[in-house]
Amino acid sequence: MAISILVALYALLSITLFTQESFQTYLLSFTPTNVYSTLLLLTLLSGLSCIGVPRQVIAFTCGYFFGVALGVAYATFTVTLAAYITYKLASLFQHSYIATKYKTQLVQLNKFLSVKTFSKTLIIRLLPVGSNFLTNILAGIATVPLSPYILGSFVGFIPQMMIFALAGSGVKLAESTHIITAVILFIIASLLGWQLHKSNNTN
Repeated sequence: MAISILVALYALLSITLFTQESFQTYLLSFTPTNVYSTLLLLTLLSGLSCIGVPRQVIAFTCGYFFGVALGVAYATFTVTLAAYITYKLASLFQHSYIATKYKTQLVQLNKFLSVKTFSKTLIIRLLPVGSNFLTNILAGIATVPLSPYILGSFVGFIPQMMIFALAGSGVKLAESTHIITAVILFIIASLLGWQLHKSNNTN
């Protein structure tokens, strides 16, 4: 929930700050203009995602600099790559102090995600709450099956990447329609995620 509040505050700050012409002019000086600068920005964003920056912030940034279509593609790739890197690094600590101290909880997590890994990971990614960073770390330490976990993450990331890339693009272009649409889609995606979560628990 704290992550969601921070994202909401970030969005409000962005709408206020990014719509100022002087600030937009300043930001445009950082817009990638070639393959090298694009890769540099995506590498930076992937690194930030690895250390806990919310995926919504990454999507908003990509939408702002690259527009909706490329923003969604770049943001989805970036956060999925970060999920993979964080998972692999965390898996190196399977026998660490953390793994020993929280052995019972990690065994339970492994048991939960080892069955229907793809669908359960998909549901987790669709929900607007929770920490992407902590989920990746725990999944790595608990040795959750990698392939379905990453694939479920990739697919589950897409809706929120679309929503926040749309918001980022709307702020840059001063298109209130983009922002309103993003808010509506966010509510729909959240309700869908909760519904899937309830259905999965019922089954």
